Amino acid sequence: PFISEPEKDWSRFTRAKTLKVFCRFLVEEGVFLESPMRNINISMPGKRIDIPALEDVKVFLDAIDHSRYAERRMYVMFLLALDTGLRRGELCGLKVEDFDDNALLLTVRPETSKTRTGRTVPVSPQVGKEVRRFISLRPPEWRSPWIFPSETGGELKPSVFGQQIRRVSDRIGERMKIHGLRHLCATEFLRNTGNIALTAALLGHASISTTAKFYEHL
Repeated sequence: PFISEPEKDWSRFTRAKTLKVFCRFLVEEGVFLESPMRNINISMPGKRIDIPALEDVKVFLDAIDHSRYAERRMYVMFLLALDTGLRRGELCGLKVEDFDDNALLLTVRPETSKTRTGRTVPVSPQVGKEVRRFISLRPPEWRSPWIFPSETGGELKPSVFGQQIRRVSDRIGERMKIHGLRHLCATEFLRNTGNIALTAALLGHASISTTAKFYEHL
């Protein structure tokens, strides 16, 4: 009952691991000749993912102050994350030359990708328009190569971007993360296409099995 009682897979897995360690200790102390858990194997559950509700994302976007440069930038980056599933570092590392305005395509360069593999992702017309508009509103004297530069025109650090997200999260009392938007994008994309290979390509996963592990519940 100690192991099977919890409804959640991760709770059962944690209890089993704890019991195995304790039984191993009792064997070492001479209490048991052998562990009663030796033939009990419980597979690790799939990774837990936090997918925000669309309503919560809307509340977050509505709370953004467009009179502030950093928050106006955050607004467009959030829309792009929802649209393309890009990671935080990939968003910060985008250059103006990576955005094909005519074809509505974004190139993710290998050096900004977690898997060190480049890819090209489509951008919806609505989000493409927001990206185009944001680029045009940047101070021309910056001459910045970045789509989403820092407040001085340099490269925006992912850690700084994360801090700015947390500040807005604290303002509305609802935690929001870029990675949650990535999962939300992938979930909707997979539901609409039913194609796990296309979803893996969109996310930049090194293997389709990685994608399947996250979204096999769909």
